[in-house]
Amino acid sequence: MRCLGPYSQIIGGLAVCATTGLVLYTMWTKKNSKKFELVGKLDKICIYPVKSCRGMTLSHADCLQQSLKYKTLMDRHWIVINAEGRFVTIRQEPRMVLISPGVTKDGKYLLLDAPNMDTLQVPIDGPANEQNIMNFRVFSRTMQGHNCGKEAEEWLSSFLKSDGCKLVHLSSNLNLCDISQTPSPIQLGKKGDMIAYQDDAAFMLVGQASLDDLNEKLEKPISIKNFRPNFVVTGSKPFAEDDWKYINIGNVLLRHVKCDDRCKVTTINPETGIQNDNNEPLTTLKTYRMCKPEDKPLYQESPLFGVHLALDAGGSIKIGDPVYACSE
Repeated sequence: MRCLGPYSQIIGGLAVCATTGLVLYTMWTKKNSKKFELVGKLDKICIYPVKSCRGMTLSHADCLQQSLKYKTLMDRHWIVINAEGRFVTIRQEPRMVLISPGVTKDGKYLLLDAPNMDTLQVPIDGPANEQNIMNFRVFSRTMQGHNCGKEAEEWLSSFLKSDGCKLVHLSSNLNLCDISQTPSPIQLGKKGDMIAYQDDAAFMLVGQASLDDLNEKLEKPISIKNFRPNFVVTGSKPFAEDDWKYINIGNVLLRHVKCDDRCKVTTINPETGIQNDNNEPLTTLKTYRMCKPEDKPLYQESPLFGVHLALDAGGSIKIGDPVYACSE
């Protein structure tokens, strides 16, 4: 291993400072070149380390290009692959919502807990050799991941009652996906908008007022957990987030990619894993949250709730941060 000498370390430090300064300057100029208004405050931050498993509610987090980060956990950087090599979600296995993730104090292990199961510990920086790399598709995207091993496979297969379920990790030496290069009726995002195993973009935001508006129309109110957002904002008007082109939280600048077209996942009770008998909230959402005719190629027959976001400037956020938005 080659060690850097003092001179190289100084140059490296200056480069980091310069890069940080450039990012902050870019964010400042973009924010101040547009009309930003205070629209509310950040009320909830959630990370979902394993796609379709239960989320973790946080007091603070870091926003990176491809996802939220909390300690050594990244949002949706683990995924479950079945015996046929297909990725598994709540749509096929509703009981996945009962699997709760965590992390050890030293940050070395992902923890998974589920009813009547012993805690599973998975090394976050486990062996990353070519022999355990798996290739699979996430919707229209070709992705890779490292198989987390036999113990994780046995644990998942036992809980989900389905043989051959593997836990797969998008470790740091594997490629992310650029959403602007993903086949779609309408090109999403711009070059460099990266994701891991998320559906459409790195982040998802919902306004609390939007949920309140929906719950007024439902016979039985539902939880924000049904929608699995990363950010929940209070103080805004119902569905105001649809029109926010840029969002500033703390020192983070986010950009609108698309609205979130909703599916069967929202009908699964996040506390029990049981699907709603009346297909709610989809049934009600379809009565008033359908897209404009010109947007049908993108959203088709799915109702809209929440927005997908990409990162323009990264940084840290915390509960209570004021939220500014620009609709221009």
